[in-house]
Amino acid sequence: SPCKVRALPAREFENIITKCLIDLGHNKALIESAIRKNSQFTKNKIKPLQHESDKTEQQLAKATVEINSLIKIMKSTDMVGRDINEEYKTLLREKVLLETQKEKLSLDIERCKQDMLDAEMVRKTLLSFDKVISSLPLEDQKDLFQLLIREITVWSFDPAKEKAPKEQG
Repeated sequence: SPCKVRALPAREFENIITKCLIDLGHNKALIESAIRKNSQFTKNKIKPLQHESDKTEQQLAKATVEINSLIKIMKSTDMVGRDINEEYKTLLREKVLLETQKEKLSLDIERCKQDMLDAEMVRKTLLSFDKVISSLPLEDQKDLFQLLIREITVWSFDPAKEKAPKEQG
């Protein structure tokens, strides 16, 4: 194996990552940028849902008008033809489907809105990351850090002879 480092002290890396996350909590510009990008992402996600919801609302209004027209015809006529009865039932089923679709779209839109980040919440979460991580069982801590760490690259250097490598990532 080309790797000369056989064991890396995991706790030290975890402590460095924890400190970095806490430091990010103090970076107001970074948090605001992340919030802006998240808001834009959420708006882009909501836009087609809102368009679909508006379209469904229009179809629902049309179905309601048609149902009301049929009801007027049914009230004004003693004998209602089978065709009108069938059309009425079809429109009622369509209306129920449209109402269900509208409700689903409304819930999807609300879920998207709830996914929007709040700058203060992000800041507090980052600042208290050490408390959160230390409250977890050891296995959960390991799992969380494995999710946070994608790759670790180790460069060897002699501090007496070289400058420290520049940070990346």
